[in-house]
Amino acid sequence: MNFVFFSPYTLMWNTTLVEKSLKLNLEDEENKLFVVNCNTDLVDHCMNFNASGLGVDVSKDKKLEICNRCNSYKNLLRKNLDKNFFDLQDLITKDDIILINNLVKEINIKNFESFQYLDIPVGKIALHDLILIKKLSTLNKIKDYWNFYLSIFKTSLKCLLAFKNLTMTNKIDFLISPNNLYSHHQVVAKYAMKIGVIPYSLGSNGLFPDKKLQYLKLSKNITAGLSNNALKKWENIHFDLTNDEINFVMKYLETNFLGKHYLNFSKPKKKNESFFKKKILDYKKIVGVILSGAEEDYCLIKHLIQKI
Repeated sequence: MNFVFFSPYTLMWNTTLVEKSLKLNLEDEENKLFVVNCNTDLVDHCMNFNASGLGVDVSKDKKLEICNRCNSYKNLLRKNLDKNFFDLQDLITKDDIILINNLVKEINIKNFESFQYLDIPVGKIALHDLILIKKLSTLNKIKDYWNFYLSIFKTSLKCLLAFKNLTMTNKIDFLISPNNLYSHHQVVAKYAMKIGVIPYSLGSNGLFPDKKLQYLKLSKNITAGLSNNALKKWENIHFDLTNDEINFVMKYLETNFLGKHYLNFSKPKKKNESFFKKKILDYKKIVGVILSGAEEDYCLIKHLIQKI
């Protein structure tokens, strides 16, 4: 069987380690494994920038600093683990670059939601990262973010064409990516489904950090995250929580709040500031809401994602 690990965000080390854990278990004589990374191909837009606390208007030099860190991680993995690997630029031709630039010129405010290429709704899919990063609940002011949207759209086309070209020279059975809702991953997963390749989203059991490389989660096709599934399962169900369960959840939340991953917050926390203690400890009752839930639901509506 032939597997493609679509992995342009190597700097997201937690998810990269989970991906490599699965990859090591699949390596044998019967399987051929391809890894697709990025060099600086996604310098116009990459989720690594947001995860590292960079704003969308930051200079290219600042972005390249993140790219260099990401490439150092990638090169370490290639030296020790990965054998069959490509950067996006290895899979994209000069004609592809011309095509991408022409498609960027064709998309506009009036047609972006209906814009398709290769029967893939790239215009809608590019909305995912925009909505997620800017925390939008409406597209009424999309003109204010148009240049950023075009950066997402352009880089998504790069990913789509790179994967398409790979499948034209190699028989691919399965596509693995750490999150197939991100715009870059989603266009690839959509194309995979179109040509009969089965895409899987890979994750770990985040509640048990000491076992995150032992218990992996594979979700077939394109699906919403855990919060969406949990809400559906728990609808109209009442249950009591024990003190041990509450303490476990509180410890888990505290660990997240004290971490340095900026996607956990509406705004990056200041150095030495404990968001958890400052915001929560004065309350007698706490209602915890997974912030990505609303974003997932809105993206599902906008992207017409099938719930499978």
